[in-house]
Amino acid sequence: MELENPAVDGDQLVGYAEGYERVGGRLIQTGSVPVLLADILMLEVKKFSMGRTIGLFGLVFVAAPVFIVLVGCVSTGFTGSCGLMGG
Repeated sequence: MELENPAVDGDQLVGYAEGYERVGGRLIQTGSVPVLLADILMLEVKKFSMGRTIGLFGLVFVAAPVFIVLVGCVSTGFTGSCGLMGG
């Protein structure tokens, strides 16, 4: 289960979960979800990843323009005027 904005309230971990959860054999829509601290077996915290952030910027600022130029080349039939300068 993944919680948004988790906080400890007494002996419970309280947060918000979107979606559905199976409780007693039936599905219920989740919202504010309390979980007893004694029932938590493992806790993971998402961390900031510089490598993933740099990879995302590389994808957006390098791969996307290359893809756009290639699409331009395909649409002109590779006639030589598919570059960014229109050459």
